Order: sequence, then structure tokens, then C-alpha cells
Amino acid sequence: MPHIPESPASSVAGPAPVPGRDGVDHRVHGPLPMADDGPALLLIGHGSARTDRARLPTLALAERLRQRGPWSQVAVAFWKEPPSIREALGQLTASRVIVVPNFASDGIFTREKIPAELAAATYPGQVILTGAVGAHPLIEQIMVRRIEAALARIREAGWPADQVAVIVIGHGSRRPGGSSVTITQLAERLAAAVHGPRVHACFIEEAPLVTDWRSLTPAPVVIAIPMLIAEGMHGSDDVPPQFGLTAEDVAPSAPDLTGPVACGDRQVWYWRGIGSSPDLIDIIEDMALPHLTR
Repeated sequence: MPHIPESPASSVAGPAPVPGRDGVDHRVHGPLPMADDGPALLLIGHGSARTDRARLPTLALAERLRQRGPWSQVAVAFWKEPPSIREALGQLTASRVIVVPNFASDGIFTREKIPAELAAATYPGQVILTGAVGAHPLIEQIMVRRIEAALARIREAGWPADQVAVIVIGHGSRRPGGSSVTITQLAERLAAAVHGPRVHACFIEEAPLVTDWRSLTPAPVVIAIPMLIAEGMHGSDDVPPQFGLTAEDVAPSAPDLTGPVACGDRQVWYWRGIGSSPDLIDIIEDMALPHLTR
């Protein structure tokens, strides 16, 4: 895991509080000299300048992590909305901060943009950056359980598993070495783990595109699983309509699994983004706890 070397400790004064889009300041407040009462945890989400939904899974995870401990502080930051990484770090006091990107895959953000922003923040302590939540091996187990849960309901409706296809939808990138590698490898592992359905990967920003998902399979029944953390603009407005759903069908109050939905001559069972899975807490702790006493 990449990590940013420790800088000489010093007292710092954080910037004035900057509220999030919901009008609440989600940053940590208190005295700012370095403290020795344990590491802090910083969750970084993508966020959105256009919808509040993009922040909700990260905020919910942070609250649950505060309740479970053992972190001295738990803070959140977002790439597309406040609080920024620098603002969140400016309010932390721990001598060590473990940073977990709450992203669905490793890519340009986790490899380049977030490390650069952390370095530029010049935090007066040690900053340790983990990989993306969505790249953790336990994500495969979450996805297998989702496929099996949908298959159980599909079998109840009289469809055999060999008439079903699984479509895993990732963000992808127009740049080489982007986030599609994580999703493509996940789809390959899922194909080996589940029996009956064929598993295909498609993307929002690179081929094969989610808009062309019908060309991937002739199966009459499709399980669509977005590898997206939240129902932001992509998860609400871009992907669901491709499968016959609306933004309200994937709202926070909606069921995690919706179906069957008629989409032309296909029947679709659609999962909300993985940020709704309670298992993400265990994944974040598994990524962060090894750095608790280092």
C-alpha cells in the first residue's frame, strides 16, 4: 500500500469550517496540536456537485465507524464537494492518519490524484493511504451473495440459471491503466464462482459501454450490478435508465434489489450500488486496522 512519509510534527491551525452540501460541517473540531491518543481514519468519497446522494454512503459508513472505534477521530472528505481533503486533514489532530478511498475501483484517483492531494496538504504527521474499498478481495463475496440472492428469486419465477446473465457495470476511464482493470478481473472471478449465469463487464466511459449491454448477451433475464459506491449522477441518472429504471427506483429509500423490470424483450433484476452493503464496514476495518499500531 502506498504511504506518505512522516513529516516533522508541529502545531497547525485548521481553516474555517466549510459545510457540506447538506449544510452540515462534517469535519472534526477540537484542539489541533498533534495528539497521541490513537490514529485517525479519513474516508474519501467521490462526491458530486450536482446531487447530495453521492455523499450518503460515505457519511453513513463514517458514522458507523465512529460508533465501533477504535479510531481517535473519523472524518470524511470528498473530491467533488466539500469538505476537501485539505480541509478534512486541517481539522485532524492525530499523529497518524489512515486514509481509505471509498471508491469502487483502483484507478487514476487512487493512484495519482488522491496521493498528490495528500502530499500537497503537508499534514504534520504520518499519512497512510490504502487501496480503494472496491478493490478489496471481500468485494467478490458481496457480489456473489448479490448474484445468488437475485438467482433465488429468478428461479422462483421459473427461469433456469442458464437463461440468466450477470452484467457488472463499472465506471471505466478513457485513459490507459484506468479503473476498468479492477472490474474486468472481478467479472472473471465471478464467472468462476457462480454456476449457471454468464458474467459480463461493461463501463460508463469505455468499451464495452453500458449503453450497448444488450450486445453482450442474448439471455432473456439479466442481473445488473453497478460497481458504484453511491447513486450519484451515474448511479441515478445514467445507468438505471439503460435497464428500464428511473432515479427514484434506486433512491436511498428503495430496496437494494429491484425486479423484475421489463426492459424491451428482457427481464432485469437491478442492484443498487455496493455502498449500501453493510459488509463495507468490515472491508474498511480490514484495510485500516493493520496500520493501527505501526
